[in-house]
Amino acid sequence: MFNPKTALFSLAFLPQFIIAGAGSVTLQFITLGCLFLAIALISDALYTLLAARARKWVVERPMKAAIRNWLTGGVYIALGAAAAFTQPSQK
Repeated sequence: MFNPKTALFSLAFLPQFIIAGAGSVTLQFITLGCLFLAIALISDALYTLLAARARKWVVERPMKAAIRNWLTGGVYIALGAAAAFTQPSQK
């Protein structure tokens, strides 16, 4: 709610969908803003539920912490190696 990026996004994106002759511009802006807020709230809630379920699944598995740490470290090393050997695109 207090994130300036969200306010800038709303001010840049929502006016494209407001039709001056279709009624109150203020009401249209508030309606579109509330719709955006509802969609953001639902998607963030789903991400939260998915992360909580994934955490529960990972914590309850009998995999030992050392194996989990090695696996996580291996993924980070692989991502770093992939980034190091990727060629920049030529335009």
